[in-house]
Amino acid sequence: MEKKRCTFFGHRDCGDSAFPVVMQAIEDLILQDGVTAFYVGDAGGFDRIVQRSLSILKRRYPQIDCTVILSSLSGNPCIVPGLSSLFPEGLENVPPRFAIDRCNRFMLRQADIVLTCIQRPWGGAAKYTAAAERLGKRVIRIQPF
Repeated sequence: MEKKRCTFFGHRDCGDSAFPVVMQAIEDLILQDGVTAFYVGDAGGFDRIVQRSLSILKRRYPQIDCTVILSSLSGNPCIVPGLSSLFPEGLENVPPRFAIDRCNRFMLRQADIVLTCIQRPWGGAAKYTAAAERLGKRVIRIQPF
């Protein structure tokens, strides 16, 4: 059976109030939709909330695969324990200002389902949510605010 895969798009200034809503939405994807693979970015508040949720859920559901998609190999990436990481091939040649955009494209190609938390109609999260819809991906919007 083929894995169902999910990725996430949300604003970098997403606050901790989103944590319980994100956690419940991801658990529902595992239990109700059979999602077993998750791809999350490494930049900003929403990514940290998703990483923390996945780390907790990975202990409850060890069969899930949780991968942080790294936008850079320099510095000290923030990865929550229990999650694996991946630096997409070819990203080493991408200028830093375009790296997150390239990672978002990579994650969108991997995903069957996209979980979003957007508060405004501009920025990368809104751009990739619209792209997911155009591609016919299942988009789940959460609004914890």
